[in-house]
Order: sequence, then C-alpha cells, then structure tokens
Amino acid sequence: MATSGLSPDPAEYRKRLDDQPDEQIDAWASELMRDIAIRRGVLKVIADFRKATSLDERQFERVFATDISLDAIQVAAGNAATLGKLLKSAIEFRHGSLLAPLKGEMLHAIVCNPPYVSFGELSDLPADVRDWEPSLALLSPQDGLSVTRDLVRQTPQHLASGGLLAIEVDTRRAGTVAEMVAVDGRYTRVEVLLDLTGRERFVFARRV
Repeated sequence: MATSGLSPDPAEYRKRLDDQPDEQIDAWASELMRDIAIRRGVLKVIADFRKATSLDERQFERVFATDISLDAIQVAAGNAATLGKLLKSAIEFRHGSLLAPLKGEMLHAIVCNPPYVSFGELSDLPADVRDWEPSLALLSPQDGLSVTRDLVRQTPQHLASGGLLAIEVDTRRAGTVAEMVAVDGRYTRVEVLLDLTGRERFVFARRV
C-alpha cells in the first residue's frame, strides 16, 4: 500500500470496498477486534473504514496508527478527517518506528504493511511503484525482511494472549515469513492467506 493515502472521495473507496466478496469483508470485520496498531497509516484508515461500513458496527474501544514517516502520518490523519463520521472510532496517530510509540500499551490486534523490498530489487520494480512510492515505504535492509523480523520480535510485548498479528508480505517471501513467525515460539495458528488475485500476500498468527 502506498503512503500517499486514500482518495479524497470517500464514496469512491466505499464502492471499491463494497465490491469485495462478502466472505473477505466478514473476515476483516471479525479479525479486527479492539486495538489496532499499524505502521502504514493508510492501511489503518482503510481497515477502520471497512469496519465502519460493514454489517458489524461495533466500535473500536481504542485505535492507534503509527508510522516512522511524519508525512505519512499527516496524510493518514487528513484521510481520517475526510472520512469523518464514517469512522466509528477516533484514531490516535503516533510517530515512530513499528511499535516503539506504543510503549506500555497492550493490544488485541496488530496489523502491519512493512517495507519488504530489498535494496537490490529496487530496479526490478515497475516504474509507477519505484518512482512514486517513498523509499521508507518500500525498502528494507538485507533480504527485504529486516523490518518484518523486528516486527515479529517486538509484537509479543504488546499483543494480548489470543491477539491477532496480521502482516502483508511479498508473495515470494510468504512462506519464509510464516516460518519466521512459527519458529519464534510465541505465536500459534500461523497461516498464509491469499489476496483477491490468488497470491500469497498475508501472514496471520495469534499470540500464545
């Protein structure tokens, strides 16, 4: 997802989301439970907007959105303001890397779209991605999984027992990330989910 944010027209996004299969919408609504922290502000706004317009109208008690980029936070905050009352919960935006801004908080769900492209792979990306997306949103050191490793390592300190960890991943590395989560030993029910095109793009797990 781009950190450039949502369209300024909420109706356009509602139409796109309403086009999703019912089973996908139900899965999102049931998985996003109480507290949500993410690194990409745009993902948080989309998720909460989906929640607000689904059949399940329960309000989140607390919602956090974190990002290392102040620009991304500003864009996401603007998107939240544009969506206004369509969002069922106020979002508290915090600046910092991954879960560092959430010190002392215990969450029931953590949803993250970390950067997962290695520096060596940058030239292979489509121009509309490579030349448009901020490097912070795309690039991760080493094999592209450095940030994801940090997330998996940090999450148990902030995730309640039974809480959800949901990570968007590079389809080429989905199995690697799932194994990374599984061998950590602090997670259970690790699974790889497909996106709407049938590609392995998400890793879900529960805190032991």
